Amino acid sequence: MKLLAVRGVSGENPENTMPAFQAAADQGYDAIEVTIRVTRDLQCVILHDGTVNRTARRADGSVIEAALPVAELTLDQLLELDAGVGYHIKFKGTRIPLAKDVLALARETGLKVKVDGLWQKLRPAHQDAVRSLLEQYADVIDACEGYILTNGAIKPVQNQGMITDMHVHTDHSHDAFIPMEKMLQGGIAHGVKVMAIADHCDVTRCENTPDYDIYTHIRESCAEVDALNETYGDQCLLLRSVELGDGVWYPKQSHRVAEQLDYDVIVGATHAVRCQAAENLSVKEKWFSQINFQTLPEEQYEELMDNYFDDMLSMVRTQNIDIMAHILCGICYYWFRFHVLKDVRPYEKQIRKILETIIEKGIAMEMHGMLFLEHEGRHPYLWIVELYRELGGYLLTLSTDAHHDSEVGVGYEKRIELLKKIGFTHCVYYKNRKLVPVSL
Repeated sequence: MKLLAVRGVSGENPENTMPAFQAAADQGYDAIEVTIRVTRDLQCVILHDGTVNRTARRADGSVIEAALPVAELTLDQLLELDAGVGYHIKFKGTRIPLAKDVLALARETGLKVKVDGLWQKLRPAHQDAVRSLLEQYADVIDACEGYILTNGAIKPVQNQGMITDMHVHTDHSHDAFIPMEKMLQGGIAHGVKVMAIADHCDVTRCENTPDYDIYTHIRESCAEVDALNETYGDQCLLLRSVELGDGVWYPKQSHRVAEQLDYDVIVGATHAVRCQAAENLSVKEKWFSQINFQTLPEEQYEELMDNYFDDMLSMVRTQNIDIMAHILCGICYYWFRFHVLKDVRPYEKQIRKILETIIEKGIAMEMHGMLFLEHEGRHPYLWIVELYRELGGYLLTLSTDAHHDSEVGVGYEKRIELLKKIGFTHCVYYKNRKLVPVSL
């Protein structure tokens, strides 16, 4: 079976960009499909549409209102546009690629290239420019007959059976007390081969003290990751990560956290709630872990959850993250404290929108233990995973959110069994903020 990545791996990267084509090479695809357009000064570029409007933004990130045909722009004008930020903020600064650079990448990595025949409908001078270029790279051009076309949802088989845990805390988090080395040893004991150390960085701590230092402990956490990889890297690879909590409250601080270090992966979370019912509470009391659900009136609980899902949607739309953590955070605490299952069907419309957004932006969904909760022979929240699959989602990370070394990597066999039944074929982890597939 040969796989062709349409417009590159466009389900998790901005389409027709170098990150999308590089991902195809890195993930083991056999071929890519491209559309070649020609600029006013006869330079060949890769872009599906005849105009730049759908996939590109101005340098400041603003939407381009008036139609801008590629054929009316010079290459310099085209390169001023941003082909990544409209897809996801982490791709800010990505440019529309030159066709020769994409073809050179294909030659270097062994990819075959299927060229969309639309170029044959261009004006004669533009056709000549494309024909001349394709002649130079005839060795990589292929019709790719019989190849299976995919946006990235179908993956080449690799890293099969590897156990990964993409959400682990250490004593660099305010609510965890186990040293990183012991957490790592716990993971190794459970067969974990890749582990993301995602210590907390909750920007809500800036509410009363805008200059509160939310940065130093994350730098220290990442430095310890580097040190432990020197000793344990051949047994279990540690990833430089952070769990960026409640970034929508203070966007400036959250973006600074996201940009301060070269992370492997950023996990986005919502731990606190903004709503009228919480107006008179301190920052700490607004955290789900501190809310006294037992005395909370039902109407206030409903308001709280409604606002929680709104914040989750805002987070995945605006924050510089790779993974959306624990979509059922508030439900988790209710279950842990009272062993009562709260119905989340009333919030299905919001949940659906959140899932649609992470699919659109190529953000992975964390397979948190609450989604797989089994109670009285049923899985009351598994429908969220099934809905994600139904909507076209395929980027899953397996995580424990472990705060103790005995929890790292636990319970994966059952989760994988359920995911396979739903139709998933792989999960993912991230290295240098690039996705790495793991076949189930």
